[in-house]
Amino acid sequence: MINREGKIYLAINEIMKKLPAIPKDKALTINGKKVYNFRGIDDIYAALQPLLVEFKVTSVPCAKLIHSEQVETKNGHTNRVILEVSYDFYAEDGSSVHSKVVSEGMDTGDKACNKAMSAAHKYALLQVFCIPTEEPKDSEIEHHEIKKNALAPSRPPAPISGQANKSPSNLKTSSPNTGAKSLPEAPKESVDQQLARLKNTFKGPPGPKMPVPYADEEPWPDAP
Repeated sequence: MINREGKIYLAINEIMKKLPAIPKDKALTINGKKVYNFRGIDDIYAALQPLLVEFKVTSVPCAKLIHSEQVETKNGHTNRVILEVSYDFYAEDGSSVHSKVVSEGMDTGDKACNKAMSAAHKYALLQVFCIPTEEPKDSEIEHHEIKKNALAPSRPPAPISGQANKSPSNLKTSSPNTGAKSLPEAPKESVDQQLARLKNTFKGPPGPKMPVPYADEEPWPDAP
């Protein structure tokens, strides 16, 4: 049961008052090309740790492995893990709040879980203490549109060369070289005749009358 009168709520509020915005002043570059800006876990710790000490707040993690696999990348075999990490933030009186995040980590060695744990703690702190970034635009401003014809059915296969103008009635099973005769055409039937023939083919003995359990006028039959 959550104790809403505990000091943890006041402590978090006081920390948020003093915590400045942490800008994304680090850049990820690949082959000399900038990909995106970010703020690392050390930037979060440097700004938040003195305030956590001042207001006597600490966090305790608990990790659960959701998925683990080895994938092939351009760097070779890479370990990939997905963790569900819970954090309990405690105040000096023992009151606490609970936070849970899902995180992913990849590494060619044994650091996949370490990376996932670092990312989990980073985003738990960002969300619990609502740390701003001073970004001019929201990181969620980008969106992805699906092409209209992305799910359209594929075109039917093109006819075989030389057969485009031939209808099924023109394709007869005859062989002039061997003297074989053409197969006789099946008699044409109307739709009503075909339905009548199918009914006679699958016609069987009448089944038992099914009970109607929810009809007021017909009760359930007695068991034999």
